[in-house]
Amino acid sequence: MQPASGRGVAVASFGARLKREREQRGISLDDVALSTKIGARFLRAMEEEKFDQLPGGIFNRGFVRAYARRVGIDEEQAVADYLEATGETIPTGQPEPSIPVPPPVPPENKTKDSKESAHKESKPNRDNHSTAEGIPWGVLAMVLLAVALGLSVWSYFTRQVETAKGGAATAPASQYAAPQNRAASAQDSRTGQRPSSHNPGTAEQPYDSAVTQPDQPAPGTFNVEITAREDSWSSIAVDGKPVFEGTLIAPAEKLLPAQKLVVIRAGNIGGLEFAFNGKKLKPQGDYGEVKTLTFSADGLQSVQASPPPD
Repeated sequence: MQPASGRGVAVASFGARLKREREQRGISLDDVALSTKIGARFLRAMEEEKFDQLPGGIFNRGFVRAYARRVGIDEEQAVADYLEATGETIPTGQPEPSIPVPPPVPPENKTKDSKESAHKESKPNRDNHSTAEGIPWGVLAMVLLAVALGLSVWSYFTRQVETAKGGAATAPASQYAAPQNRAASAQDSRTGQRPSSHNPGTAEQPYDSAVTQPDQPAPGTFNVEITAREDSWSSIAVDGKPVFEGTLIAPAEKLLPAQKLVVIRAGNIGGLEFAFNGKKLKPQGDYGEVKTLTFSADGLQSVQASPPPD
């Protein structure tokens, strides 16, 4: 997919080929959107060469790569043609995003020539896919999945430890109240009086208050919890320090304790759920929408459409 001459022709050739390759394989734009979790308006903007309607930066390259993989054309060549068409360059050391999509299924009425063309394109696609930057994509996906599972296990055991601490705090209260009840019963048996129904020293009052008291973060801190229902590129900073940058793979969970601010930038805000100090928040946007959320000790402070990254 090489441009004929001039940048304008390169842009036109890029969008036109994406659409032509998709239509030749009998794949609708909605099918691509459903498989890649990318909004149809972004996919249409790529085919119509309206690059100003895309988020920009690594998100655009991720969209092109996912589109090419779903349709069944060479991902690396598609990204290279996009960079040449837009004049964009990749900063050294910047990771390339990847969206897992099912392999393309050619329609039954496909001609022999189109099958041969798809076979020629799919072979270098597998080679480039497994050797890009010296790291096999399959290994990278397994590493990301292992990290997500580790975070889920860590979050589960953290909640179990907090629950165990809350239950242990109630045990001394019940043990302390028991001798009072026995002493009151002994005194009633000697005097022949019935025990009072309004005894302030009964164990029920301190026990109930301990059980119903909800878990709270340490004084001066607050917690923000993220649950990934769909895969999403994310950048997270806690109290001014970056703590995560990459792809949150569903069903990953992240617990973020902070003292001042938590800033979360996500490329698929509709695929993430948020909770503040254990209280679930309403959805913050649509699938494929890029937004930045800012939390403080008072809760969610702002939700802003994120500008394209540098």
